[in-house]
Amino acid sequence: MKYTHKGWFFMCPVYLNADDGEGMVVDARWSCLDWWFTVNEWIFRLMVFLRTMIDPYYEPAFPFLVTGELKDGQNKTS
Repeated sequence: MKYTHKGWFFMCPVYLNADDGEGMVVDARWSCLDWWFTVNEWIFRLMVFLRTMIDPYYEPAFPFLVTGELKDGQNKTS
C-alpha cells in the first residue's frame, strides 16, 4: 500500500491513502501505535454512540487532520 498523505486521527498519527477508489485507507504511522489507533477508534465510536442517543439525526464527521502530502521518497509501504 502506498500512502499519499500524513495526518492525525483523533490523537493518533496516521498515514492516509485517499486514492484507493473505495474510500480512504488509514493506518497508524508506526506499527507500535496500532493499539493506540484502536483505542482512539473506540473513543470516537463511544462519543458517536452517546451523541446519537441524544440526537438521532446527528451525522458524525471523522476527526481527521491532514498535515501534509507524502513525496515519493517519503512513502511508507505496508
